[in-house]
Amino acid sequence: MRSAATATPGAAPLIDGGLAQNTLGLSAYSWIGHKLYLEAGAYSSPAAGTLNWLGVDPTDPGDIHGLAPYGRIAFQHDLGGGTFEVGAFAIKAALNPGRDRSSGRTDHYSDVGLDASWQKQAASGSTIFANARYVHESSNLEASCLLAEEVPDCARTRLNEVRGDIGYSWKGKIGATLGAFSTNGTSNDFLYAPAGRPNSNGALAQLDYTPWGASDGPFGPLVNLRVGVQYTVYGQFSGARHNYDGLGASASGNNALRVFTWLAF
Repeated sequence: MRSAATATPGAAPLIDGGLAQNTLGLSAYSWIGHKLYLEAGAYSSPAAGTLNWLGVDPTDPGDIHGLAPYGRIAFQHDLGGGTFEVGAFAIKAALNPGRDRSSGRTDHYSDVGLDASWQKQAASGSTIFANARYVHESSNLEASCLLAEEVPDCARTRLNEVRGDIGYSWKGKIGATLGAFSTNGTSNDFLYAPAGRPNSNGALAQLDYTPWGASDGPFGPLVNLRVGVQYTVYGQFSGARHNYDGLGASASGNNALRVFTWLAF
C-alpha cells in the first residue's frame, strides 16, 4: 500500500477529483445511435454537518456557490479494427474557499478538456488500448487572495494538464499499462510557494491481475476483484526538479511504489 507520507503534486485542475466525495450531482444523458453520447448536469455541496457525519472534511476545498454546471459530448466510431472515441467536457464552479464567506467574493474555476481512446479486442480475447486526455483550467481565486491579504495579481491562474497511457490485457485477466503525465501553468508565488510554479511531470507503469476477468468468478459476473502494483516516477515535482520545497528535496524523492486491490460488485 502507498504510505500516508507519499506526496503528490499540489497543482491539478478542479475536475481532477477536486470535488470528489464532497458534492452531490444530478445529470441526464443520451446515447444516440450507439455513436453519440450527450450529458448535462450540475453539482452542489451538502451541508457541512452532513459531510462531517460522513467522515469528509467539509472545508476542503470549500463549498459550491449555487450550482456547478457540467457537460460532456463524445463520439464513438469503428477504426482500425477497433473502437475509437473522442470527446469534450467542461465544468464551471464558484467556490467559497474553506466555506469562508467573509471576503464577499468567490473563487471561480472554468475547466474544459478533450479526451480520446482506442481499443481493439483480438479473437483470442486479449485487448490493446490507448487513452489520451487534455485539460485546460482558467481560475480567478479572488476570495482566496483577499482572505490571505495578498495582492490582486495572485488571483488569475492557468493550468494545462496532459495525460496518456497505452496498455495490454490478456483475456481480461493480466494487464500491463505504461503512462505519462505533465502539468504546467502560470507562475504564482502565492499558490505554488516556494518554487512559484505548478509544473510537474512523470511516468508510471502498472501490472495487475483480475482473476475473474472473464466473468467466471464464484460469485457470478457482477462481482470482480483486482490486485496490482504501480510505480510512479517524477521528472519534475511542484515546480522544480531539485529543491522544489526550499529544503533541498528532489522530484525523484517522491517516486512511489503502490500495491493495490479493489473489489467491485
